[in-house]
Amino acid sequence: MSEVLKLKKIISTLKKIFSPVGDFIITVAKKVHAHPFLEFLIFSSVMYFTVDILCRRSFVEPFTFIFRSPFIFLFNFLIVAFTMSLSLISYHRYFFYMVNAALWLTISIANYVIQSMRTNPFSAIDLKVVLSAYDVIPKYIGWGGVILILAAFVAAGVLLVLLWRRCPKPSKFNRKKSLLRSGIIALLLSSFVFYTAYTEYIPAELESAIKAYDDYGFPYCFFRSFVHRGVVSPDEYSKEAVDELLEKLGEDEPGNTASNSPNVIFLQLESFFDVNKVIDLEISENPIPVFTSLKQSCPTGKFSVNAVGGGTANTEFEVLCGMNLAHFGLLECPYSTILNEVPCQSLASVMTDAGFTSHAIHNHIATFYTRNLVYPNIGFNTFTPIEYMKDYERNILGWCKDDVLIKQITNSLESTDGKDFVFTVSVQPHGKYPDYETIGEDGIKVLSYPYDDKIYEVEYFINQIRETDAMVGELIALLEDYPEDVVLVVYGDHLPTLGLKNENMFDGDIYSTEYVVWSNCGFKCEGGDVQAFQLSAKILDALGITGGEMFRIHNKLADDEKYYTYMQLMEYDMLKGENYALGDDLPTPTEIMLGTETISVSALQIYEDIMFVSGENFTKDSYVFVDDMRCET
Repeated sequence: MSEVLKLKKIISTLKKIFSPVGDFIITVAKKVHAHPFLEFLIFSSVMYFTVDILCRRSFVEPFTFIFRSPFIFLFNFLIVAFTMSLSLISYHRYFFYMVNAALWLTISIANYVIQSMRTNPFSAIDLKVVLSAYDVIPKYIGWGGVILILAAFVAAGVLLVLLWRRCPKPSKFNRKKSLLRSGIIALLLSSFVFYTAYTEYIPAELESAIKAYDDYGFPYCFFRSFVHRGVVSPDEYSKEAVDELLEKLGEDEPGNTASNSPNVIFLQLESFFDVNKVIDLEISENPIPVFTSLKQSCPTGKFSVNAVGGGTANTEFEVLCGMNLAHFGLLECPYSTILNEVPCQSLASVMTDAGFTSHAIHNHIATFYTRNLVYPNIGFNTFTPIEYMKDYERNILGWCKDDVLIKQITNSLESTDGKDFVFTVSVQPHGKYPDYETIGEDGIKVLSYPYDDKIYEVEYFINQIRETDAMVGELIALLEDYPEDVVLVVYGDHLPTLGLKNENMFDGDIYSTEYVVWSNCGFKCEGGDVQAFQLSAKILDALGITGGEMFRIHNKLADDEKYYTYMQLMEYDMLKGENYALGDDLPTPTEIMLGTETISVSALQIYEDIMFVSGENFTKDSYVFVDDMRCET
């Protein structure tokens, strides 16, 4: 028998086997098609389980979740079902089924990808931040990934047009029945929403986003991140409650001012932590000898933060404003949701009131997390982003190297005749870390790591923090001989995304780094473990500087059984309430100066079609405008 005849016989046999199956599927599909509500339930179920499989990264967990939390399962299913039910009220219901499915798949895949690059899940704030993070996206997914995403959107647009034209339409369409069915789903969903809110079946405050998404489902948590923003209103919020808190805090004695205080520098290091705390990590040498030495000779302690793998701006927020992020919306970034519009008391404003000049420095773009809008609202006098820096280098991923910060810090100290508060945020060890070899012969080698597939990523990260650590050493060497007294507070903002779990750490905690307090003047400060929102209060107390309602709460009521209640009361009053605590003494935005060096033009010379502009303090990002038109420079 020839090969062709054998192939035909195989095909014929397969047809006999699968033809009845195909006929059965077609028959069932026709019967389902005749019952729109049954069809809707099937589509909704398929969509829900597809979303949950992607978000839980498991084919089994979505089904065990039904038995583990049946009420929460139904709640999440109703959320998906409600969005799908909107398709029922249209004559083009199959088209809208496809649109719904595309949207759910998009956010589920986005969550899958985002959690591959950081620990926190996808939320509403990511949609807002991405507008200010356009230059960061290629560092995570590469330009090839950007092109693929754009191509996917174009293809989706073309596909939607084709679907609108080609999707089958029901032979019979009863809009009243469809509206009734959609209304029933909406009513059921509303009852679940009101029940969980009234009974607090789901807590108003969810401290761990990762645990919340696991316990309460991706659909619920994702939509909650849209509506739950700002501080949750305390049960007992009133003028009387705030007055009672102020009475408990009492009046402060006049504190120290800039005239009898040292300069103060806060240095927040991107993803910086002591890698020697990782169990089963073996490396060829210690990448952070400076920080290790500081921990042995300076006040130090655990520095507890709210996230892993991301959240620099949120650590900033807790440190500067003394507020507890757990009292805000799930995965909220107050920089992007509140402080870009609302002025707020902060460490910067307290230091300014005490006579300091407050400077902010960040070797990344000014608009990232809307820092250009936030910093004047929290009392900074100057802000130096990368656009106002000169002579900097970038690492292989394109992040600015941290050694440029030394010059920027000294520029800030020397820009005034008085004392300065300098808040500095680094960026060099930022992810996403390369999964290929990047270090040369002189680099630190990773000999073993709990997760073999992360070896190259860990090697890259360790060699980046080695350079950041060296920068800290150079800065301290310079400050040791500085003619003015200086206090330097150094801490890491969060752990990096390297697959670490609590069981991989000697201290069993991936939500903490460490801080040290160094000075060139014998500054007295006790060490000890702190939450991020307590660090500034500790330093202010050691400095003898008073002011700032949140800092007063930390320093006076930390041992009170209602400590967190008082915090939430004050946070709500200052950001969303009636400002009973501050009365007429409300914070106002500062007239912030970008950079600490004045940019000036001294001469213009024109040769044919070329204009030569001479002056001082130009940077790579300086441009010339002629008649409000930006010229090529």
